[in-house]
Amino acid sequence: MNDSLITTLGLSAAVIGAVTYFPQLYRITKTKHTKDISLPTYLLLDLVTCMWFVYALLTSDIPLILNGSLVMVCVFSITALKIRYG
Repeated sequence: MNDSLITTLGLSAAVIGAVTYFPQLYRITKTKHTKDISLPTYLLLDLVTCMWFVYALLTSDIPLILNGSLVMVCVFSITALKIRYG
């Protein structure tokens, strides 16, 4: 496989992976209902996402950097909304 195809695959996976959080984030902002969201789960996701992002920066892995930055925005937002709305 050539490098550009591998990079395209990685970038596509990064964007699609991050987009999976959008429906949850949209629903929370629309309904302000977070009762069924697990705070411990999202706190762990925050930690893991930060760790992957640091790893991506240290290895200069562009698809992981893209994914990490997008996912961090989503999971930190969901965590903040969970704390705000209970």
